[in-house]
Amino acid sequence: MGSEMCIRDSVASAFATGFWTLLLSRIGVAFAHSIFWSVASPIAVRLVKGPFKALAMSMIVTGTAIAIIVGLPLGRIIGLYVGWRMAFMCIAVLAFIVLAYMFFVFPKLEKSEPFTLSQLPVMLKNPVLIGLYMMSFLLPTGYYTAYSYIEPYLKQIVLMDDAWITITLVIFGAAGLLGSAAFSKWYDKCRYHFFRITVLGVAVVLLLLYPISINHYLLVLLCAVWGIFVTAFNVVGQAELLRTTTMSTSAVAMSIYSGIYNLGIGSGSYLGGRAVVEAVKGMYHNELEDGLKIYFCGNSISPTYLNDIITLCKGKRFSINVISKSGTTTETSLAFRVLRELLEKEMGVEEANKRIYATTDRAKGTLKQLADAQGWPTFVVPDDVGGRYSCLLYTSPSPRDLSTSR
Repeated sequence: MGSEMCIRDSVASAFATGFWTLLLSRIGVAFAHSIFWSVASPIAVRLVKGPFKALAMSMIVTGTAIAIIVGLPLGRIIGLYVGWRMAFMCIAVLAFIVLAYMFFVFPKLEKSEPFTLSQLPVMLKNPVLIGLYMMSFLLPTGYYTAYSYIEPYLKQIVLMDDAWITITLVIFGAAGLLGSAAFSKWYDKCRYHFFRITVLGVAVVLLLLYPISINHYLLVLLCAVWGIFVTAFNVVGQAELLRTTTMSTSAVAMSIYSGIYNLGIGSGSYLGGRAVVEAVKGMYHNELEDGLKIYFCGNSISPTYLNDIITLCKGKRFSINVISKSGTTTETSLAFRVLRELLEKEMGVEEANKRIYATTDRAKGTLKQLADAQGWPTFVVPDDVGGRYSCLLYTSPSPRDLSTSR
């Protein structure tokens, strides 16, 4: 089911006729992604016998690590040379090939008992499972708070040149393969110690990032160790979850785990910009100071939060800085559409266009096309910097700049 959804919605993305069709197709791909992570690990451990279960899970993570190392640059190259639509179409073709292969080689599995809603309260009373869920939020939040800004950190603080930055990031991703191998070798022998070491290892690496920055070679080595511990944590968390759930509840438990983990990723990426503002102006600057107010939106799809922002903006003069390199980030796109409509309603289309700023790609992407069509001022995220890494760049009108202006 997940493969069919991925194929269908990737094709829909390639032939999208507008914003809403592209948005809906990407949401469909996100559903397919969620289905995959809900069933991949549980199915992997069901396919093999006891001694090979850890190896099977490590292979899932290894495949993911390789996909990230190879897939992201490859997708970017395809998009640059033949357009973003063709990148989506290539994904659909590859997914179809994999689906056809699985159809012929995948063995039939014994049916498990179906999951019922009555099992959910019982499952959520499991203290081990709740602990895993808490860890799946807290550790990625801390990890991605640092990882989101690793490229500008290496360039502006460590003073690495572009070649060294590229090498460091590649080593970071490739080191995940060692983390996966370590899991398959030692997890079954000392699972509790292995879990503790992965969590402690990530924390120690984050604490050492600044002191080690005085030496490029040591920092590259530290990033490699970071990649090992993070990958090991990813797979050991899933393994512990499968140990504490039954066959009928494992897929649902894993889907919740994946969702919470992704929430941690988003929280970590969002906290950086907010931390800069609060470091400069204080946590309650909007309440304690007159003048410019800075509010963050588009970091979640909470209707309550968005409605509160709308209430704050109604009847006031406000501007919007929409930041998205691709222009297709779901949360950002939804929030921007709502606030843009409010701004146009309050001030008229012409005045609203004077109050909208876009921080996006230099030449391509949905947001760049829209900004050019409407005449909005734009600020550039450089081609060689992913949107996730762009918070500290001098080219972006970041909350940092606003917070220090008068």
